[in-house]
Amino acid sequence: MSAATLSNAFPVIPGFDKNKFWKDTFSTAVIAKALAKHTSVNEESAFTCAMLHNIGELLLQILKPDECALIALAIEAGEPRLLAQRETFGFDYSQVGVALAKHWDFSESFCDAIEQQLDPLSYEEPSPEAVLIRLAVFASFAWGAKLPPEMIVARFPPALVEHIHLNKEGLVEEFEGMIEAGKELGRLMSD
Repeated sequence: MSAATLSNAFPVIPGFDKNKFWKDTFSTAVIAKALAKHTSVNEESAFTCAMLHNIGELLLQILKPDECALIALAIEAGEPRLLAQRETFGFDYSQVGVALAKHWDFSESFCDAIEQQLDPLSYEEPSPEAVLIRLAVFASFAWGAKLPPEMIVARFPPALVEHIHLNKEGLVEEFEGMIEAGKELGRLMSD
């Protein structure tokens, strides 16, 4: 299944930018895979977990579009997405995502990555894929804020870096390439 086919498999949801969702998803996945090369975590596992990390958000958008539109307004007003989701639904997208992953009988490592992605080190046995998702989201956000690669890599949260034994050597030089690869894959989604 091609990236564009995957994107078109989901309905049009008023007020939800499906292209941005998929661009962000693919970017996160490509970055997680690139970071995994600097750890002992399997690159394909990191990519796939990151591809699925926000599947709960997509499900919420499909099943609860009116509530999600209100959440979008709260976010525009400055409220953090997680807080808005928890206030509106009583749960957030990661909890929906892990419930869906368990329903689909995903492996424990995929379920753990989806469940733990927001704060992996708060779990007794942190998922290395969840740590990579967290770092990939951090990197993507920081790049979007126009921070230079040296600053982004230097500011990776030390506890996350240590947990997966991320070797940062060479990351600065690879950084722009991994971001561009994620963007290119994301562009395929909107074709």
